[in-house]
Amino acid sequence: MATLAKQERVKRSERTKAGLARVRAAGQRLGRPVSLNGHHRVEIYRLRAQGLSMRAVARQLGISECSVRRLTA
Repeated sequence: MATLAKQERVKRSERTKAGLARVRAAGQRLGRPVSLNGHHRVEIYRLRAQGLSMRAVARQLGISECSVRRLTA
């Protein structure tokens, strides 16, 4: 039984590596999608210049307050 389990783990690993290689070869980006773009950064600076708090900016843009803090740091 242990041998079959090990073989399955090896096969699973090979399939995963092959899939990742296929995606990289296709030029696609791997990983978590980017949630904020350059537009968000510009809007954050504009709203902060108007005197809005970080919390108010986050609520207005529909993003987390931590994201606002990270982009203005």
